[in-house]
Amino acid sequence: MGHFLAYQRYAHSSAQANEQGIGYLNNNSVALLSSHLNLLEDFDPSRTGDPFRWIPKGLMYDLMDNRNDNNAVPRRIPLDDNVTGYTIQQIFNALQSDVTSLQQYRVRLLTQNTNNPTGVTSIFTFYGY
Repeated sequence: MGHFLAYQRYAHSSAQANEQGIGYLNNNSVALLSSHLNLLEDFDPSRTGDPFRWIPKGLMYDLMDNRNDNNAVPRRIPLDDNVTGYTIQQIFNALQSDVTSLQQYRVRLLTQNTNNPTGVTSIFTFYGY
């Protein structure tokens, strides 16, 4: 969520964003995206050189964005993102004190919202959950 919020604040005036050993720039690798959104679109949990790859850094953005990541960035494991329209409010409403795993978060998110359960499950599967 941090990279998304940095995009909202700084848009295309943001500096290089670094993650998974890659420095992302505005308009690179996907044109018209800031460095922070490029990072989220390219995040790949199969990059074994990243000791924090288990943190699904692009998950919340994938629930909100309107682009299909399968076509946006060439990945080793493509993400067919057919989910759009989740709001920050919906995403945070599902983060309650009794939710202690990403599996529980997915269930809570889908219980509270009926927005494309098959697509949401696909996104969580991509991130290894």
